[in-house]
Amino acid sequence: MPVGKTVRGVVEEMRPYGAFVGLVLNTTLDVLVGEDSKVRGFCPIDELGPPDARPSVGDQLAVRIMGVDRERRRITISVKMAEPQWHSPRESLAPRTVLRREPSDREAHALMGAMGF
Repeated sequence: MPVGKTVRGVVEEMRPYGAFVGLVLNTTLDVLVGEDSKVRGFCPIDELGPPDARPSVGDQLAVRIMGVDRERRRITISVKMAEPQWHSPRESLAPRTVLRREPSDREAHALMGAMGF
């Protein structure tokens, strides 16, 4: 676990005392790898801002890994210490609109060429 590093997290649970955040530790080609991993960190409630501005389940946010307790199997994270800080509400994660038409012959040929066929 890269202590001191800022990584992407997805809020999995909100509790009165803080949030459990799934950590995304690897990315490839803009595809998230590890978002469904079992690696989670805990962020205390005082790190999450005022009640009306706190993230919700499903929101993405930047978190800094502050500490790892291997014996107790706990990871402590901070939203306030993350650099750069960002928060992406779940609504912005909606799937992109898909074009519902067949590609033209020229588009298909260009795509095949780009893929090495």
